[in-house]
Amino acid sequence: MSLFTKNHVYALINDLAAQLNDEMIMALSICHIDNNLMQISFDNDNNILNVNIDGTDYKIHKQTFLEFISEEDFNSIFNIVETNNQKQNIDNLEDIPDELKPKEISKPVVHEKTMEEIEAEEKERERKKFRAFVTETEQPDEEQLIFMDNDLDENEDNCEEEIPDDLTGDEIDEIIENQKDPEPEIPSFSKYDIDKDMQQLNSNIEDNNDDDETVNGVIPFKEKYPYIEQTSVHASDCVYKLFRASIRHKGSPMIDELFFYIYPLTLKKNDPSTEIVAYCYYRGQNITVSSFDGQNNLVRLKAGEYEFLIRGTFVDGKFDATINTTGNSATTEDQLTIAQTFINNINSGTIDSQNGHIKFKYVGWESDPNKLYEGIIEIFPTDFKTDSFLIVRRIEDYIDYFYTDKIELGDKKIYIQTKDEMQELVCWWDNNVIRYELILAS
Repeated sequence: MSLFTKNHVYALINDLAAQLNDEMIMALSICHIDNNLMQISFDNDNNILNVNIDGTDYKIHKQTFLEFISEEDFNSIFNIVETNNQKQNIDNLEDIPDELKPKEISKPVVHEKTMEEIEAEEKERERKKFRAFVTETEQPDEEQLIFMDNDLDENEDNCEEEIPDDLTGDEIDEIIENQKDPEPEIPSFSKYDIDKDMQQLNSNIEDNNDDDETVNGVIPFKEKYPYIEQTSVHASDCVYKLFRASIRHKGSPMIDELFFYIYPLTLKKNDPSTEIVAYCYYRGQNITVSSFDGQNNLVRLKAGEYEFLIRGTFVDGKFDATINTTGNSATTEDQLTIAQTFINNINSGTIDSQNGHIKFKYVGWESDPNKLYEGIIEIFPTDFKTDSFLIVRRIEDYIDYFYTDKIELGDKKIYIQTKDEMQELVCWWDNNVIRYELILAS
C-alpha cells in the first residue's frame, strides 16, 4: 500500500517545487486541493505526467516521483497500466490494422532566439508603443472612460508638444530613455491600519564553529546564488507582494487582522518555488521568517496561535506569492480571508542587474574580534509612506532581523559591529529612493 494518499500527491503537484524533499512533501500534505479542478494523463512513451490544475498545464517526469515512492505506488496512485505490458501488445505490428499503427510525426524545428534577437524585439516593442502613443487619434468610447485613471488629465498637459512622425528608431530610443520616471504606484493600505502598538521581535542566534579559508584575513561570505550589490533602490524597483488579511477560528465570532509583506531574495525569470523573506505585522508585533532560517522555499510562519505556509513564484520574470493555513490552523479549519493585495514588479529585462531591494557587504566580527568575516545586509521596506524598514543581517552563521520605524519604534537604533568600530545603520526614504548610511555609533 502506498505511503502517500492521492491527495498528498495532488498537493505535491500543485506546488511543483524545483527540488523535492521529505520536509516539503510533509508541508504540502496538509494543503486542501479541489480534485475537481485537476485532470491527469500519462505519456507512456516519454514517461511524462501531464497535469491540468484549474486550467494551467504542467508536465512532470515520472522519475521525479520515483525518488520518494516506488514505481508500483506511482502506477497505483495514477491508475497507470504497466508500460511493458502495453508494449508487448503492440510488438507485432503485422496484427494491427494500418489505420491503428503508430505514425511518425515530424517535430517542427524551433529556432532558439539569441539574446541580441530578444533585446532587439523588446526595443522594437517599445518603439511601437511610442509610435502608437504619438499617432493615436481615436477617442475612447464611453465604457472605456469609466475605467480611466484620474491622472490622465495631468498627462494630457505633457503631450501638447507636437512630435514628428518620421523619427528614426534611435531617435525614439533616445526620447524613451530621457523620459522621467513616473511617480511610483504604492499600496493604498498600510500596517498602521491594523494596530498602533508595535514591538520588536528578537531573533535567535546560533553558535558557529566553522573554520573557513580567509581572503586577505577575511572569511568570505558564501552566497548560494549570484551576488548583486545594490546600495539604493527606487520604490518602483522594489519587488514584493503585500497582503492585508483577517483570520478566525471556525465557528468563532472573534476576528484577528494581519499584514504581510512577501519579498523574493533574488530575482529570476521562472521558478515555481523561490527563496523568500516573509514579514508579518500582528497585534503590534513584527514577525519575520525566511529561507535563510534553514526552511525550504515553502516558508512556515507562526503568528500567535495561527500557522501559515507561504510560497513565492516567478513566471516570465514576474513575482507572485500565496498564503495558506497550515499545521493546527489547517487541522482546525481556521478561516483565512484575504481582504486586500498589492503586487509590484519591475521590467524582466533588469532582473540580472537588480535585487528588488538593497543588498550590500561589510566586514565585521561576531564572537571573536581577531576573526573577521564578510557580512551581508539586506533592507526591505515595510511601509512606503514612512521610514519603516526590515533589515536582515547575515554574518558567519548568524541571521538577525531588525526593524526601524520612527512612528512605532521611536528612536530605536540598529548597531552593526564592523572591523574597527561599532556603527549605527540608518535608513530613510529620499524622494521615493531608499538610502542608508553606516555612521559611528554614539
